[in-house]
Amino acid sequence: MTGERPAPRVAAITLIGALVAFVVMAFWGITAATAPVANTQQAASNATQCSDAEKTVKTHIKRNDVTVSVYNSGKRKGLATSVLTKLERGGFRPGAVGNAPAELATDVAVVYAEDTSSTSAKLVAAAFGPDTQIVVQNQDMGPGINVVVGDQFKRLDPAAPRELELPEPIITCVKVD
Repeated sequence: MTGERPAPRVAAITLIGALVAFVVMAFWGITAATAPVANTQQAASNATQCSDAEKTVKTHIKRNDVTVSVYNSGKRKGLATSVLTKLERGGFRPGAVGNAPAELATDVAVVYAEDTSSTSAKLVAAAFGPDTQIVVQNQDMGPGINVVVGDQFKRLDPAAPRELELPEPIITCVKVD
């Protein structure tokens, strides 16, 4: 029976079956592709709908909640490492160290973050002094909040706060067994 063609009836049934499968898969694919993305506000609302025993409310951000990476834009060898060590002793979590890209050169210190209103960035900037600028970060340099220091950096501000109040409390649910 080699080389024989299937009966026309078998070929037609196979073709119809394939066509039905194609239509079902196309319908499912279009439905999945056009389905709305989960509503993040509703998801956040669901996260706050837990029992009091499972609810954790955070109203402040503390230094040990923030990771800081430091980059040297000056000529003082080991400056970034020295500054990160001081930040770590001051309660911040250590990130990366290295040399800053040439276009980010600064004399004293600049804090880089995804958002200038970031409470974490404000806490880090406060550690460098009240005149420290926060700039939106255009490139990913390292983990956490990034700081570029220059040759005129002297010391961290000893009067800087160790925590800052969040603009809105963060509520999370933790499963209690």
